[in-house]
Amino acid sequence: MYVPAEPPLALSLFFRPCRITPEELIAPWRPHQVVGFASCNAALWGALRALRITSADSILVPAYLFRSVLGPARALGIECQYYDVGLDLSPDLSEIEPKIHSRTRAILLVHYFGFPGPVAALRDLCDRRGIALIEDCAHAMFGTAGGRPLGSYGHASVFSLKKSFPVPGGGVLVVNDPSRLFEEPRHSPKVATTMRLLGLRLLNYVETSAGQSAKTALLSSHDFRRQLARRRSGVSGDYTARLSALSRALASRVDAEQVVQSRRAAYTYLEESLESVPGVTPMFPSLPPGVSPFCFPMYVDDRDSLQDWLLRRGIHARVYWDAAELPKGALDAFPGLRRIVDRILVLPTHQGLQPKHWLAMSSAVRSFFVPSSDDPLKPIDDDASNLESPFVRTVSGKLPTSVTRCSFPIGYHASRMEVCG
Repeated sequence: MYVPAEPPLALSLFFRPCRITPEELIAPWRPHQVVGFASCNAALWGALRALRITSADSILVPAYLFRSVLGPARALGIECQYYDVGLDLSPDLSEIEPKIHSRTRAILLVHYFGFPGPVAALRDLCDRRGIALIEDCAHAMFGTAGGRPLGSYGHASVFSLKKSFPVPGGGVLVVNDPSRLFEEPRHSPKVATTMRLLGLRLLNYVETSAGQSAKTALLSSHDFRRQLARRRSGVSGDYTARLSALSRALASRVDAEQVVQSRRAAYTYLEESLESVPGVTPMFPSLPPGVSPFCFPMYVDDRDSLQDWLLRRGIHARVYWDAAELPKGALDAFPGLRRIVDRILVLPTHQGLQPKHWLAMSSAVRSFFVPSSDDPLKPIDDDASNLESPFVRTVSGKLPTSVTRCSFPIGYHASRMEVCG
């Protein structure tokens, strides 16, 4: 069996009717401006330009961050000042405020893994100090906090299409501040780049259908993963390319309700099935209403060995992020981050997974820490309906009853899934 890290692109998506425009899908609160880009990093560049942040300015960013996210700021000559996060990845506002100085123009808040940060309190702080709040919602598509969609609190916010949907790239800038507007010229993305990304998405589908992938075999070497992390930590990029027509068309066919319910179902099953496993501690103790989980993040003992174990069994578990992928000097300035980067491992929860994949992940993790557990290499019956767990049992493709009772995020109702022209 192969458990992919990202949702595979099924050919059936091409033939679904158009449900809603990507702008309405991502930002149903009708913001001031919504702009599509080729990547989320490019959308962040657009946010900095729309907020008129220049090389004379500084922004506050979390130290726990994939370093390429800093590429747009560095391309514009903007200084990045870091703030710390705790084990639950929440910032300490009392530690952030003293860092604000005369050149600080914005604070970047990341909603890690779909779980909201203290966005309302941070917006209050920004308003009080006269600076902008930028929400990084790359992991938080369709999430809510305090009854409002994530992305609606900030003066600007950015989203990643490719992290949530099976599309060949794409990022979206949402500008909520009516006094700001993105007005930079942009160009069409290169066709070759779009086709290459499309090919990778389709390959992911073929591998998932076939039940095996060469990727997991290659990545099962810790040394190879570390070398790959060093190579992929660059910060360069094309920040002026538009969202491709293909990504736009595919995103318009996404069923938001199905995405959220499926991700919550997978997370709930993993949370319940792994709660008693020694050596495994979920990063978040529960799944609050309104959260659309990007993945199942956990702290584990002997993380690298467990990741090797899972990858050898076709389960594409990832690290967010390796020490080599953090901003330069982050670990020196905030040594407490070691408690995160040395132990974090995430399991996928995306909508492309089936109950048999949830069971395979749970069984493999349990067997690593409890050797007497079921053999994870034992084939899993494709018919998940014969499994005993109430979180796995499904009927005619419906989601488990315990999960469908979860409230759907405010602002993303089925009534908004209208056919677009």
